[in-house]
Amino acid sequence: MKSCVVRKSGWNFEALLFGPFWYLLRGMKEKGLKLLLISIATVGLGIIPVWIYCGYNANREFYYFLKNKGAYIY
Repeated sequence: MKSCVVRKSGWNFEALLFGPFWYLLRGMKEKGLKLLLISIATVGLGIIPVWIYCGYNANREFYYFLKNKGAYIY
């Protein structure tokens, strides 16, 4: 398994800019699709809160995603 450096907390500007698509590109398809469906189902009203959520929580969720897959994180 590959080792990698991942930030466990903090703001992620890439996730803020790309929102649910950032999750899809990182392999977290289920989470990305859920967030994308929320944005679409609210007829655009949920876009801003979803994108802010992505920016705030992306690092932590990606850390635990990799940890659950068995990646060596240092």
